[in-house]
Amino acid sequence: MARIVLITHEYDRFSNRRGLFHRHNRYMFATAVPELRARGHTCIVLQGLGDRPQGDAALLHVDATVTPQDYVDYASSFPICVNLRATDISKRKISQAVVEPGGSWEGPVIVKS
Repeated sequence: MARIVLITHEYDRFSNRRGLFHRHNRYMFATAVPELRARGHTCIVLQGLGDRPQGDAALLHVDATVTPQDYVDYASSFPICVNLRATDISKRKISQAVVEPGGSWEGPVIVKS
């Protein structure tokens, strides 16, 4: 069976939350990890990059708009890594629907501060 490392940021508190792997958790890994464990895989939740365990696969889950490069580098060391190509989810990277000052858009907008 596979050894899967769930990589989270050092400031993320997923492992401290009650019901981390509860089916009503808003993150997909909350239901995926228990299912993987039920199928015999080992799943390690890594908070920060202190230990850097080896594994057969990884799931990169840094709850930030841009994933720090050291997390990307570590995640890249795995033969398989889910979310490795989603390390910058800023509006300018994922969409062309950006409203610029002086633009022609006259409708409502949502402003992210």
